[in-house]
Amino acid sequence: MATLAGAAVPVALVAFGMSMAQVRVLGPSSPGRSVWAAAVVKTVVHPALAWVLARVLFDADGPALLAFVVVAALPTAQNVFTYAQRFGTNTVLARDAGVVSTLLSVPSVTVIALLLG
Repeated sequence: MATLAGAAVPVALVAFGMSMAQVRVLGPSSPGRSVWAAAVVKTVVHPALAWVLARVLFDADGPALLAFVVVAALPTAQNVFTYAQRFGTNTVLARDAGVVSTLLSVPSVTVIALLLG
């Protein structure tokens, strides 16, 4: 059972990578506006909301506040894609949003670390 549990994330990452084989991210079949909206919400709005909630509800500061906000800024990727694929809905949106949010998360986390670190 432990081996199966340990394989879950790597298998999801392989499935996510396989979904990008021989396809163009943000290609003609991609819902571009929805992808960008999801990616901006995930990398800008979600961390801002996490910052507000961490400060107001938990009175967090220092490393704790940084942890709240950085975790919120991490990209959406294999989990969303795995659910989309499992339920057969919006796999292109999930795949493209995962890729774009991953690319946007690098500068986002950098800015957060500079501001809160």
